[in-house]
Amino acid sequence: MSTNKNEPYSKLRRFNLIMGFLHLIQGVFMWVVSNDTTYPVFTNFLSFDTTTFSLSPQAKLFYELPLGPSVAIFLLLSAVAHFYLSSIGYSSYVDNLNQNKNPIRFYEYALSSSLTS
Repeated sequence: MSTNKNEPYSKLRRFNLIMGFLHLIQGVFMWVVSNDTTYPVFTNFLSFDTTTFSLSPQAKLFYELPLGPSVAIFLLLSAVAHFYLSSIGYSSYVDNLNQNKNPIRFYEYALSSSLTS
């Protein structure tokens, strides 16, 4: 039986470093090969129609989301998180895992999912 509580996580530093480089390569590649394709993002508000006395949705174009760079940034944020976890954040990462927590991953998810939703 192991007495070292960090032993189950001994390969995580290497794994996060490899995944950091993988996401970095993917992010740079995605940025390089992306084109000008955009996705329209709309806002929707209800407007009161005085002739019918009802509410009707009013959609307005908010912005055009460039797909390629957005996906690239998503991957690059993941690379930054992996590099952090494999370097200066490793000891706190292991401490949190011993407490069944992984807050850095949730921060990364919050940032990257905000880009593409």
